[in-house]
Amino acid sequence: MPWANPKGGKIRTYFLYNAQVGRKKHTFRMDGRWTPGMKIHPYSNNPRNGGKPFNFQVQHAENWHSELTGKTLHKTQFDFCPITYLPSHKQAVPLLDGFEPFKFRFEELGENGTMVALYIDEALMFSVNYNIIDNTVTHKDGRQYLRLCEIAEKDGLKTSDFLRWFIHLSRKHGQKEITGKLLHWTPFRYVADRGIDPFIHPDETGTGFPKMWSNAEEG
Repeated sequence: MPWANPKGGKIRTYFLYNAQVGRKKHTFRMDGRWTPGMKIHPYSNNPRNGGKPFNFQVQHAENWHSELTGKTLHKTQFDFCPITYLPSHKQAVPLLDGFEPFKFRFEELGENGTMVALYIDEALMFSVNYNIIDNTVTHKDGRQYLRLCEIAEKDGLKTSDFLRWFIHLSRKHGQKEITGKLLHWTPFRYVADRGIDPFIHPDETGTGFPKMWSNAEEG
């Protein structure tokens, strides 16, 4: 990020800014090593590829590990203003509050785009069709589309950038499913907090994806 625009030029995502000011609430990780209480070291990109360390404002993570004292601090225990932005990892790093297992499913539809479904803790959050060239999102259920928008925003991205990123990963790794852990550094959870039940309506093709009926263009 920024993305190469299919129509030429670059698309800015403002991902780093959104993370620093607290709009980003979680991150999707495909490795399974994460457990609550582990230290999180945010980077702007993979450090092997020149990514730089950054940090959050104190108020935007529930608990922190002080690199100065070695102690765990709640966000209310810092002796400076809670909106203070920590410029590096040298003072403190956020701790993992918890996680939810996730699974993305993808189906390439040729000129009609890519169907993307996200399950969190086995509950279907959304199933949409995204066309990268036209930058349009087609969906059946307005509630699912709102969930998609919320999840993308809490991941620090616009809806179109969020879908584009995971479609990119699917194509890069040649995988129709991507699984892992959704890492939270706040107490918020999608399924546990809302009691969302699994919502799976296979269509007649047996793909497990709901049919798409209505259209919404991503601005």
